[in-house]
Amino acid sequence: MIRLLDPNLINQISAGEVVERPASVLKELIENALDAGSKHITIRWRHGGQSMLEVEDDGAGIAEHDMRLALVRHATSKLRIQEDLSAISTFGFRGEALAAVAAVARVCLTSRCQGQDHAWSLSVHGGEEMEFLPSNRPCGTSVHVHDLFFATPARLKFLRSESVEKQYLWDVVHKMIISHPDVAFSVHSDSRSIEYGVGMEKRLHDIFGSSFLQNSFYVNAQRDSYGLHGWIGLPTHHRATADRQFYCVNARTVKDKFLGSALRIAFGDTMPKGRHPVGALFLTLPLSDVDVNVHPAKTEVRFLDTRFVRGFVTGVLKQEIWKNGLRASTWGDGVEPKQGSEHEPICNAVVTEQNQPFSPIASGFVPHVGRVGSPVYNPAIAREDSYFIPKMVQNPWTMMGNHTPVSPPVPAPDGMVMYPPRGQNDEPIFVDLGQAIMQIQDSYIVARVDGGLVLVDPHAAHERIVFESMKVEWANDVGHVAPFLLPPQWSLTPTEQDHMQDIQEKMACLGFQYDVIPGYCRLKTVPMIFQAYQPEALVRQLVAQVHQDDSAQEVVLRWRNDMMANWACRQSIKLGQSMTIESMNILLRRLERTPHGAQCNHGRCVYRIFRAQDLSRLFDR
Repeated sequence: MIRLLDPNLINQISAGEVVERPASVLKELIENALDAGSKHITIRWRHGGQSMLEVEDDGAGIAEHDMRLALVRHATSKLRIQEDLSAISTFGFRGEALAAVAAVARVCLTSRCQGQDHAWSLSVHGGEEMEFLPSNRPCGTSVHVHDLFFATPARLKFLRSESVEKQYLWDVVHKMIISHPDVAFSVHSDSRSIEYGVGMEKRLHDIFGSSFLQNSFYVNAQRDSYGLHGWIGLPTHHRATADRQFYCVNARTVKDKFLGSALRIAFGDTMPKGRHPVGALFLTLPLSDVDVNVHPAKTEVRFLDTRFVRGFVTGVLKQEIWKNGLRASTWGDGVEPKQGSEHEPICNAVVTEQNQPFSPIASGFVPHVGRVGSPVYNPAIAREDSYFIPKMVQNPWTMMGNHTPVSPPVPAPDGMVMYPPRGQNDEPIFVDLGQAIMQIQDSYIVARVDGGLVLVDPHAAHERIVFESMKVEWANDVGHVAPFLLPPQWSLTPTEQDHMQDIQEKMACLGFQYDVIPGYCRLKTVPMIFQAYQPEALVRQLVAQVHQDDSAQEVVLRWRNDMMANWACRQSIKLGQSMTIESMNILLRRLERTPHGAQCNHGRCVYRIFRAQDLSRLFDR
């Protein structure tokens, strides 16, 4: 038998969707305050928000005749009749939040509009109105929530401990203060109080830590009606979890797997596996290009053109990571790369275990072209603006044959700007790693710079140099394919056959051309650089990583990074290998100009710079 549910029961069911925990209530109340045009929001809670949660604002307020209506389900001031739901401009618009909270808690709503003689206060317990009385407060609104879930005690057992719920509350606060730097916040948590004034710098300091601003870079880009700005930590400034990644879409904080994927792709080979970038990104786009009405709590969005958004974000971030690739995370107060023409010594060899120069061809080390002179550090020698990379052998996996110099400029890998990166005045950016003075136990290089010293991991430095050289080879030869005289073929399950057909065009762009016939795959070509691999195993491994939403570039980068990074690691100088002062300086000079030179192929830090003030702190001075 079909029956109409009691309105109060409907509100309790709605509360199950909207009000998951105290943090859910806090998010909804803050969004209401923001929609009311508030410039200062005060937040209070006790015992993780379970016993008391309050949000007070200085916004537009609610008129007396609208107070009761504000607690009715599907009643809202944020949508006009027949308004297009594909272009939502407010944060809260469903009209469910206050009614849902009032259905499961004791709520006191107090508000005053501009021009009213006094405020009004409405108390509702478990969905039932208790009293409606005149009150006293300035213009704005206060919402007091007491005894959350007292009307639905079964929900209480699903809440976590007080300390855990408090962490969820702080997570909401952090998202709100990051996404709205123009609004002041006061937060009172039990005995702890924090004031967040207007402005972003202090907020970044409080959330990400004191060293974040010194170890991050600012992003600001525009493409048509899409904009992206924010602060992202250097590749060597990372965390074990992704809890310090904030994404804001049109000032709304969201959890979005596509933006997270774009961030991971952008960092690529500069981030250790299992580690996560840190930062806050703000994406702006037309309201009609994003659907914010896909989740009851409005924490997820759906983009009209997901591929374009991910490509835009990835491209902008890769560009900025490229520009900041010479910066390593600071140990202390930090050091900034220099702009403009600086000194550059010559480099043309590295050393073997016997401390004798050995062939750059065998080692993967790429020398400068057309340069002669002493490789010892010499500040008098000027740097060149061009980045000369000689073309390596056709097959970078064997690293045999003769080098053929390529006329500069060489296009940067991944279609980016030419290296070295440019500053605001289009001046090349370099980092000064100083002059080598010793090697610690045949391992770390110690170099001196003005006012400090540098410690360098020679293995990490060399493998990054080799890796970047191999990237250029990839860019030059990725379009060449090798056909089969006798095409290999193997059987496919029905599911595999459907998947192979779905990604056939994408695989062809990578150089893997094949025919899918009933029950079989017949491979016609592979990229030249993969012709030595077992065809079926190669294709199966690649197909397992290719999804319909992946772009060809994403697939290429994953393969390139995994294969070439491992090869470069095997070909590089090893810790415990003795080096001469001359060879150390050669390595430093090349590292100063190598893309992403601050991180090895596995994302670990390559060097650390210690300034005089850093050393003083070691001795408590």
